[in-house]
Amino acid sequence: MTGSTFIQVDLQNLFFAARNHGQKIDFEKIWEHFNSRDNEFLNEALVYMIRSQDFDSSKFEAKLKSIGYSLRIKQALKLQSKTRIIYKQTNQDVLITIDCMDKINSFDKWVLMSGDGDFADLCSYLKNAINRLRYGVSRNAIIITWRCMPTRYIS
Repeated sequence: MTGSTFIQVDLQNLFFAARNHGQKIDFEKIWEHFNSRDNEFLNEALVYMIRSQDFDSSKFEAKLKSIGYSLRIKQALKLQSKTRIIYKQTNQDVLITIDCMDKINSFDKWVLMSGDGDFADLCSYLKNAINRLRYGVSRNAIIITWRCMPTRYIS
């Protein structure tokens, strides 16, 4: 598909990286950017998030859906000892990689938004395997804390 873009958002990692740098993520601005291009179209935008019992994320989830994002949600793991209950966030990295590889023939541009370096190997693989592939990050929407050098910044 010519000019199709696939976006994957690693929400928890992106959120905490942005928060640690005093920034917020503008999901509407990201959506508008990728839907305002004449020669490209947004094929799919997936947000990977963890749902925890100690935080009601239903309004946030509804907002993301109303913008147009699809959600891939996992429940936080509940660990219980004799003295306390701990909710441990699960990891979405494998699911993000599986979805990317599963959809690799349906997009021309891949945009990964994350706040850590867990995807450096995936970035390297895609950059070497697919010459037509570009990936980018938004300077205004996120903070980059990993070394997968983007080919282009999105403002």
